[in-house]
Amino acid sequence: MTILRELVRFSETIDLPAQGYAESVVSYEITLNLDGSFKRIRALETEMEDRQGNAKKPRPGKKLSCPHIRRNAIQAKLITDTAEYIFGEGNKAKAYLKLLENCYQTTQEPAVQAILIFLESNPLKIVPGLQRIDAKQVITFRIHEMADLVHNLRPVQRFWAHYVDEITGGDRPKMQCLATGKMASVTTKFSLPIKGVPGTTTQGGSLISAYSSACSSYKLSGALVSPISAIADEQFSQALNYLLREERHHLTIGNITYVFWSDSGKIDANFFESPDDPSVKDYLNFVNQTDTPMNPEWQIHILALTGNSGRLVVRDWMEIKELDFAKNYQTWLTNQEIIGWNNIEERGHLNIWQLARSTVRDSKEMLPRTINAFFRNAVYEESLPMSLIQTVCHQNRTERDVNYFRAVVLNQFVDDQKRRKIMITTQEKIAFEYGRLLAVYAQLQRQAQHKKIALPNTNAMKYYASVGYSPVMMSHRLASAATNHMTALARHPNKKLWRC
Repeated sequence: MTILRELVRFSETIDLPAQGYAESVVSYEITLNLDGSFKRIRALETEMEDRQGNAKKPRPGKKLSCPHIRRNAIQAKLITDTAEYIFGEGNKAKAYLKLLENCYQTTQEPAVQAILIFLESNPLKIVPGLQRIDAKQVITFRIHEMADLVHNLRPVQRFWAHYVDEITGGDRPKMQCLATGKMASVTTKFSLPIKGVPGTTTQGGSLISAYSSACSSYKLSGALVSPISAIADEQFSQALNYLLREERHHLTIGNITYVFWSDSGKIDANFFESPDDPSVKDYLNFVNQTDTPMNPEWQIHILALTGNSGRLVVRDWMEIKELDFAKNYQTWLTNQEIIGWNNIEERGHLNIWQLARSTVRDSKEMLPRTINAFFRNAVYEESLPMSLIQTVCHQNRTERDVNYFRAVVLNQFVDDQKRRKIMITTQEKIAFEYGRLLAVYAQLQRQAQHKKIALPNTNAMKYYASVGYSPVMMSHRLASAATNHMTALARHPNKKLWRC
């Protein structure tokens, strides 16, 4: 359970919501006077920006940390809940009022009393537009001239934590927690859903799910198969939701969502989405500086997830020391520098999505294992699988062209073969060296014609496929053309003279 342990450890370094609280999209905020009279109601919105930082149309609703409990039947949430619980009729409204009265009797909080008075005054008649609010939209309360929302008041938070623990902890046995290794009261049902992974429902999914009758072991069933303490359950769930909420801590490619965090706190999505971002260069400079060296024990953690309805599927788990990661990542960037294309400063480095996209005709065809292979290549310097290289070569033959993206993929594979000193046959070596000769022919033609011709339009690239079938015949033609190009270069003293 290394994943859970590291998530619990990460949760201790960030500010998390109060116990029993989780993020929820709140649509409306009702402000009351302390005597319970209505003050105003306003629709909450979330400000949006495009990639250039320009303001866009606000999105309805605002994410707030609110009292939360997983409910399979009628179960009210304190203060902040849906309209059908607060202003509806029947058992749901009764459950909400009963919980609110219980909170006031326990805390004697005047703000809670104000909400009770307001609800007893038939608010649907006195508040304009209240009846038009959708039953599933979430509403919260604020008291005029109070800084905090009512559900964020400390007495209210303490009451809710005790209430949730009371109704969910009655049947909790004491077992060894897999996340912390300590004996503690373990949860019988994981409380917080994980939101933000494509493929899951709007309510989110569970990282650990063992509720069916088939999930039994040594006479244990349900969540007891993987015993997690109630505190650790909330910690790793809140930490994972935090990572999926913060843009710098996660990246979705295809249908896989990667979340990552590091001990230095400097690893973010730019490493795999925008390799030329200044933050990436600053990090690599920070690692290489000698006056204040990085802690050699610091690590980076990467978790790959996909969603399947109410469950999360762990596709991969990577952890590596940051010093080793920085070294591997720098090699990954260096392997993108290919002779014959624009200078890397002009073109920029490719990200994971661009590399994975180059292996298929349509982005919808990208497989999770392909995306993951490129991720592990960047993080661990793992060799790209041969099946992937065969796919790239097939794309080259089909299109009768080698573009920059696929050239980078092939170069990364070849570099890995060299680094690992993997033996290749004489035939393979001849083919590889002949390919390098074609690159020289193409560059020679571009130099002779003052780079007025694009690389794909050079003789070497036009006849690339034909060379593979008839290398002897095509070699004579290309060599003759190369001789003419060298003669043209020789007439210009300022030009570089190529020698083959």
